[in-house]
Amino acid sequence: MNVLEADFTAPRGDLVLEASLTVQRGETVALVGPNGAGKSSILHVLTGLVPISSGSVMMDSVFWDDAPKDVHIPTHRRDLAVLFQDLRLFPHLNVRDNIAFGLRARGRLEQDISSQVDEVLERFELISKGRSRPKELSGGEQQLVALARAVVCRPSLLLLDEPTASLDNSMRPKVRRILRDVLADQSRANLIVTHEPVDALNLADRVIVVEGGRSGENGPIEEIARRPHSRYAASFVGLNLLRGQLSLAGDHAEVKTELGPLYVADPAIDEGSEVACVFHPNAVTLGIGPPASSARNVFPLEVVAVYAMGGRVRIDLGSLTAEVTPSAVDELGLRAGTQVWASVKATQIEVY
Repeated sequence: MNVLEADFTAPRGDLVLEASLTVQRGETVALVGPNGAGKSSILHVLTGLVPISSGSVMMDSVFWDDAPKDVHIPTHRRDLAVLFQDLRLFPHLNVRDNIAFGLRARGRLEQDISSQVDEVLERFELISKGRSRPKELSGGEQQLVALARAVVCRPSLLLLDEPTASLDNSMRPKVRRILRDVLADQSRANLIVTHEPVDALNLADRVIVVEGGRSGENGPIEEIARRPHSRYAASFVGLNLLRGQLSLAGDHAEVKTELGPLYVADPAIDEGSEVACVFHPNAVTLGIGPPASSARNVFPLEVVAVYAMGGRVRIDLGSLTAEVTPSAVDELGLRAGTQVWASVKATQIEVY
């Protein structure tokens, strides 16, 4: 049975949220999308902090929101816990009392509270920090305290907003390891917002892409990586994507894209179809002048940014991303503003 079922419209400033999602018990779903897409606002709707204008939000067959019947359950009566980006720890309380706050608010016995806090302190590797105040903790430790406070009450729904975004690289592996253990609990549904592909791959069973306030592509990240349908989804899994209409001309096929005609190997798709053309950044060859080869797919572009990625370098060209070696960066003098010619072979483009 689906634990969380939400299908709603909600105005949010200049953005109108149009979201449809389900999360089953024992499942973790990641909302991914560009900045300003409405991911965090969807969480705010689920918590009851943002009203909906149509549709409904239902948890365990109980309506939390039902716009046609004017039903709205306030936040404090929803069986959920949320970890916001700013954590919202109480600065005047120590770690034990921060974690115990929700249990005390629910009227639990002090003996039960103490044993449950001891349990999560051990689980989250915070035993030595129980008497510390938040300001005495590192950023990663504060993140773990906020997470422990969220799960100690055993909510039916756990919402996490960018759970690793504020962490330095030394703390992320530890927090991800503890998060994986927490999210494996089969008694709870989990929904996380993230812009980190590593988090989506390591923590989520399924990904929902949100763009312009709308929920779109939905499935395991491996499935989306095989055939993304939006430019954001493609970039999230490290691919280039161009869309357009397929046409056939003699011995070749081409797709009319924003960059111009893109020549592709005959994809055995009906002429006139709207298609997606996907290729890896390492399939893009860069040069300072037009290539001497007979390559048909050649585009004059400008370097927007250069990003080091281990032993390779990603070159942001606006409409495309290329991947080259550090030595190629030096040889071509690649930096923001450099004018280049980008080429890609038709045989290296997948069309669907």
